[in-house]
Amino acid sequence: MPGPNKEMARVARNLIRENEDVRLTVKELEGRGVLGRKAELEIGRAFLGCLWEARHGMPDRWPAVLRGLREGKSSAELFADELYDGKALGSL
Repeated sequence: MPGPNKEMARVARNLIRENEDVRLTVKELEGRGVLGRKAELEIGRAFLGCLWEARHGMPDRWPAVLRGLREGKSSAELFADELYDGKALGSL
């Protein structure tokens, strides 16, 4: 059974392959010198953050998060820990 990092990498690759906005975001990240694996990780973390928010009744921010990544913010900046009351994003 693949570990969580391999699963998240697979989810990120599927998002990149299937979604034009995600592909554009990755191209923008790579254009700024972010390596492909790091870009995948940022997409995965961003997706997990949005999934966590949706699971907890928060509004859908996926388009805004992708825009934030394209504008140079990191997933850590977009999902600051203090906004989540100490709950880990990975704990769905």
